[in-house]
Amino acid sequence: INSCCIDNRTRNFQFKILHRITTTQTFLHKIGISDIDACFFCNEEPETLEHLFYDCRQTAKMITLVQSWLEKYTNQEVNISKPALLLGDPTQCVLINHIYIILKQYIFTCKNKETNMNFTAFLKNIKEIYKLEMYLYGHSNYKHQKKWSSLQKALE
Repeated sequence: INSCCIDNRTRNFQFKILHRITTTQTFLHKIGISDIDACFFCNEEPETLEHLFYDCRQTAKMITLVQSWLEKYTNQEVNISKPALLLGDPTQCVLINHIYIILKQYIFTCKNKETNMNFTAFLKNIKEIYKLEMYLYGHSNYKHQKKWSSLQKALE
């Protein structure tokens, strides 16, 4: 997590996923806070972490768009599997793993705000994080450029 992203909000979010402490409808239903356990997006399956972030048909559409976008701009094959998306992929570069976390964060935010996912809004999130990291790296701009170089054309 630490080598992938430098902002604490993103690190904290991934930590919660890795330790399975991210709240889902299934969890809220189990502890009596919610009457339903259905996924917000499809309303067909119980909303587990795996379903919310990978198996849901709405999420799957978003993953396909992100995968195509990454392949177009990084010129490398990107296969977003369930373990890679949920846990990270050691065979991929730091940027790709960071995009995976941003995607999960975006999906979770849409669920909590009860809005549908939108690829353009997701790209806006990536651009905001790109700018945030540029600011946080400060004088170490080389690290920022090295990490984001493959997507710089898409983000400017």
